Formats: sequence, structure tokens, C-alpha cells
Amino acid sequence: MGLKPKLAYMALGGVLVLAGHVLPGLIVPSATAQGGLQDAEFNEVTVRKLVVVDEDSGQRAIDLHASNGGGFVRMFDEAGGVQLSLAASERGGEISVGMEGHPVRPEDRFFSGGLVQIRGDNGYGGSVKLSRHNGDDAVSISSQEAGGEVAVVHPDGEVAASMSSGELRGRVDVLQPDGTLAASLLSLESGAGALAISHADGEMAALLTSVDSGGRLDVFQPDGSTSAVMGAFPEGGGLEVYRPDGIVAARMSSQESGGLMSAHRPDGSIGARMFASESASGVGVVDPEGKPAAAIVSEGSGGTINVFQPDGMVAASIGTSSYGGEVNVHQSDGTSVVTAGVGRRGGLVAVSQSGGTPVSALVATPVGGMMSVFSADGEIVAVVTANPEGDGEINTWDRHGTQTR
Repeated sequence: MGLKPKLAYMALGGVLVLAGHVLPGLIVPSATAQGGLQDAEFNEVTVRKLVVVDEDSGQRAIDLHASNGGGFVRMFDEAGGVQLSLAASERGGEISVGMEGHPVRPEDRFFSGGLVQIRGDNGYGGSVKLSRHNGDDAVSISSQEAGGEVAVVHPDGEVAASMSSGELRGRVDVLQPDGTLAASLLSLESGAGALAISHADGEMAALLTSVDSGGRLDVFQPDGSTSAVMGAFPEGGGLEVYRPDGIVAARMSSQESGGLMSAHRPDGSIGARMFASESASGVGVVDPEGKPAAAIVSEGSGGTINVFQPDGMVAASIGTSSYGGEVNVHQSDGTSVVTAGVGRRGGLVAVSQSGGTPVSALVATPVGGMMSVFSADGEIVAVVTANPEGDGEINTWDRHGTQTR
């Protein structure tokens, strides 16, 4: 500690001794006066002003003043600047602290400034202020009508950050150089918390909040419209992405049974969907009217591809059977009329009437191929096959079931 601060603290100690012993009227040891003056003892001293001077230089070190509504104590440095002041008035008490080369401004006796100021009343309660060397505010702590506040000030005078309590419970704000809001951390009356991030123009860019079901993140476009939402919901988590006009463009969510994704058209209607569950998963394409157009589904041990007609009925499908793959072509009512697949001994092709009655079938056998032709009522009337010797055979039947060849 330098000589000047030591003198200041020594002088403050003298003031406390004098205030604690002389002024209340107690019998105390004598105080040594300046330059050959005599020591004295007092029971009580009443003064309006008391000045303590340096023993060597005779320069004022401490003074005590009484004033209308209060009083003050000031401590001086060697240059005569006030380095510490304690004041009281009708507005309350104040402590101001300076430093070497930057004294408390002496022209104001009450609430006069200083690098550190502690005040008993600012209209709502107490306050503490820290200042820079040039006297500009750097940090302030104050009580407000709705709670307390801490503010950090940029050298240009703009508030850089603040922390407060009030109607929204707790709040922390970080501001941009021009004073517009950059970010806010909030604690709401409901018990929920929120974090808001702003664009350079002050418009909200993102909002992170806690809700009853969990957390939620909203991302906004420069014009303030919602760009994306991600959150936790009772049935799981979800993500929504929006077009510039505010219409949903894509959605992803989780449910008790699995996950779901959807892509949307400009009008917001679903264009494609992907899902997964415990028993199946798949991808579907939907037409503009909301009817299925195509789908790929896995279920059990195999998968199926379905292509749909405009009315939603299946037009064709590719899937699996007990022996392998299978292709079915359906008529307008959904009835399968052509089937190509794998049978017990090899490939097969079956053609049916509109009602589903088979009219022909082509299958593979252990000795070659076999083609069967059926009547309109489903009775077999002809078979062309290869025999074990490698020759061809034709068998025919009449409408009564009698073989004619």
C-alpha cells in the first residue's frame, strides 16, 4: 500500500476514535494537538465542523460537517482531492471511494460520485455504482420497484448487459452495441425458463423454452415468422420446418409405436411419408388429393411395393410369397388379374378374369414347363406339358370334365 492510502486509512482511524470516544462524552485519553499546543480531555464536544490536519504539513486530512438533514465525513489525499466520503441526507446514506489521481468530485458534498458509490436510497432502496476513471458508469447494482437490477455499461455509455428480478421473476439481457437486445434469459412466474436470441435488428431469431411436456426450440426468419420448431411432446419428440410463408414444409416426430417423417407440398398437404413401428416400416407417396399413390412397406419377413390407382385402389404390387418374390397386377376394383412369382417348383404366371377366376397358368415343373387353360367357370380344359422323356403332351377336357385327349 502506498504512502497516500496509508495516511488516508490512518486518518479514518483517527476519526473513528474521535467519533466513538470524544463525541459521546466518554472520558478518553488525551488527544495530542498540533505544533506545541496542549493536550486536552473532554466529556462532551459539540461542533458543526471538525477538521483533522496532517501533523507535518498542516494540510487538511479529514473533515466532519453537519448539514441540513444530515452530515458527512471526507478524507483527502495530499493533493487535496477527496478520496473517501461518507454522507447522510434526507435521501439516505452514501459512501463514495476514489483513487489516486481520480478523487471523488469535491464540488458535490452529497451523492458526489467517485469510482465506487454505495447509497442507502435511490427512490426504491439501496444502490452500488462502480465508475471508470473518467466518471462514466461501469457497473450499477440497484433496487427497483419490482425487484433488483445489475447493469454493466459499455465505455460508450450503452448498457451491455443487465440482470434483474421483477414481474418475470429473473431476467438476464445482453445488448448489442446500439442498445438493441441480443439475447435474454428469463425465468417466468409459471416456473418455466426461456432463452431468446435476437437478430441484429432486434427481431427474435430463436427462442428456447421449457413447457409442461419438456423443452422447445423455435427458430424464426428475419421477418419474425417461424422457420422451424423442435420440441418434446407427451408422445415423444418432434421437429417441424416451415416455408417463408409460414406453411409447414416437413415434419419429423416420434410416437409410442415408432417414428414418423413427412414432406409437404406448398399448400401444406402431405406429399410423402416415412414411418417405422415395432411390426412394420415403410415409405408412402400421396397424391394432391391426399390419396396414396405408391408405398414401400416392410412387414414380417418380407417387403411390398404397391402402386395405387387414382381412387386409392391397388393397381400393382411387388411382394414376397412363401417361395420367393411375387408381382400382382390388379383391375380397377382391386382384384388381382395377373400374378407372376415363384411357386413350389419354380416360376409361375397366372391370368384371371375380372372376377378373379383363373383362365390360364404357366408354371415350372421338375421335368419342364406346364401351361393350363381354364373355362369361364374355372374348370380346367387343356394342359400342355413336357413329360419326363422330354416330349410334349397335350391334354384336353370337355365342358363335362371328360378328357378328350
